[in-house]
Amino acid sequence: VSMCLSVHVQVWLSVSGILSTGLAVGVSFGLCSAMGFFYGPVHSVLPFLLLGIGVDDMFVIVQVWNTIAPEEHEKHTVPERLGMCLKRAGVSVTVTSITDLAAFLIGTITILPALQSFCVYAGVGVLFDLVLQVTFFAATLALDARRIEERRDACCFCVRLPEDWKPFNTQGQWLSRYFTNYHTKALAVLPVKIIVILITLGLGGFSIWAATQIDIRFNFLWFLPGGSYILDHDRLSGQYFPTSSIRFSVYLADVDYTNAGVQDQLSTIINMTRADEFVTDAAPVDTWLEGLQSWPNATNTTGSYFYPSLESYLRTSGVRFASALNITRGGNSSLIEASSFSANFIDLPHSRDEINALNSINAVVDSVTFPNGRKAFAYSRFFLGWTVNEVIDRELVRNLLLAMGAVFIVTLLLLADILASLYVLVCVVFTVVDTVMVMHFWDLTINTVTAVILILSIGLAVDYCAHIAHFFLTCQLPTRQERVSASLIGAGVAVFNGGLSTFLAFVLLSASSSYIFSSFFKILFAVVLFGLWHGLVFLPVVLSLIGPASHTEVVGPTESSGKGTIEGPANGDVEMAAKTPEPAADNEKKELVQQAGSMWAESRGYSPVEDDRVPEVV
Repeated sequence: VSMCLSVHVQVWLSVSGILSTGLAVGVSFGLCSAMGFFYGPVHSVLPFLLLGIGVDDMFVIVQVWNTIAPEEHEKHTVPERLGMCLKRAGVSVTVTSITDLAAFLIGTITILPALQSFCVYAGVGVLFDLVLQVTFFAATLALDARRIEERRDACCFCVRLPEDWKPFNTQGQWLSRYFTNYHTKALAVLPVKIIVILITLGLGGFSIWAATQIDIRFNFLWFLPGGSYILDHDRLSGQYFPTSSIRFSVYLADVDYTNAGVQDQLSTIINMTRADEFVTDAAPVDTWLEGLQSWPNATNTTGSYFYPSLESYLRTSGVRFASALNITRGGNSSLIEASSFSANFIDLPHSRDEINALNSINAVVDSVTFPNGRKAFAYSRFFLGWTVNEVIDRELVRNLLLAMGAVFIVTLLLLADILASLYVLVCVVFTVVDTVMVMHFWDLTINTVTAVILILSIGLAVDYCAHIAHFFLTCQLPTRQERVSASLIGAGVAVFNGGLSTFLAFVLLSASSSYIFSSFFKILFAVVLFGLWHGLVFLPVVLSLIGPASHTEVVGPTESSGKGTIEGPANGDVEMAAKTPEPAADNEKKELVQQAGSMWAESRGYSPVEDDRVPEVV
């Protein structure tokens, strides 16, 4: 809040904003559960995600309300002013929400159930958060405005302040002054522009290399809370009983084991498994069939001799194979319902080795088809994670590309300029790639948890760039550099505050021992950091050098009036139609920068800069 006295401290308004987010979370969980979508461990980060989005929407609505001129407050009623507020803030809030919703809708088409379910929950939550912000929160804002008009206390609104009470403005402008006096001036210098481009491209190239090195791995034990006895058991088991090999089994059911051809086919699978490059020789493949066939007392293992020989074998030297056979016994007859044999993989240090081993053993068992069309299959509890690892990289890349395409379309509709939309998309791509680099060096891997967070980060990354690009396109100044300076003055503080509010929504997760919460913090921290860099540093530099033409270009002051006129779009920078004395032109530029910044800030929901100084145009 900008006022620190009892009337203007909007306590209940803040509570209603948080409550709106909480209601959106409740609606999302209840409605999606009723529709049959399952709730998994990764869904626990959804309240923090919706809190960051909801608080940002709340800030935009309140800031637009605060930018309404004092004379408008005196002339119009509260309902009329609320309509004016939503007329301005509704577009901004709706665009950001639709962008996030588009990214989540893309995630619902994935083949991974966990990612699909999370995206459905998140999409419903974002939609209802938007609805509640423009209805419930807006209604609370109207009630709070009436409370302020009646000079009622912020906490105990039954108490009225005296008639002569006046508010004391404590609003700080240090951040606005930084963007006006330092940030814009620094980015206007050519050597700084070169350094920014080199840093961004160098970081992007290094991040691309790091992205190719990141491991694809997931362990179900990561879902357990820190300090769990199961984690202690796993750690101590690996410490005192280390083993580098993973055991798997091959199962076969519903075949006639008395048939000599079936036995030969099963022997073929056994021999191919033994010869597979990923199966170790240190633990020999020992099977019940080979043991039975080599048993001295078994003169015949086919036809009617099979089951009597098998029963005798299992009661003597083959007792160790009793658990490998599921036998149904009735009277004097026996029937094998299913059988299995086990083998061990060699040491598989990397996830790619695990995937190759899985595909290799599956190819072995799929190569043999039994007479009734049955096939054997291989299984190990580790195959669950390996199967996900096999498809998660393709699914992640596909969903990221589709989400970026959806965001590009939404951004194009917002900016109405394909070149500016491409620049925004480039910034989003750089942000995502840099985030993957941070994941690699922060001991994170590609798995279902990090894939979900990466996909949702696209909707957040675009917000840091879209506002700057939109202001640049609508700014009514003649040169690119002036429009960039005005863009940073008008939107820089708001974009920075948006990133800060998102960071504050999940910063407490940094101390969590949960893998999901800690991963959410690490990835979103990188998204905010690199999103602000590309939105407030890299994009302004690019726009100042090769930015598109303004939607409404300014033609310089004329000799007759001394004032500039606004004409339609043109290619490149528009030349001055007439010249005036240099001091007057400089003053006119300064006024235009401030006027453009104020108009855009008020229309987008941000506080205009209260400083009569502008960056020096070079």
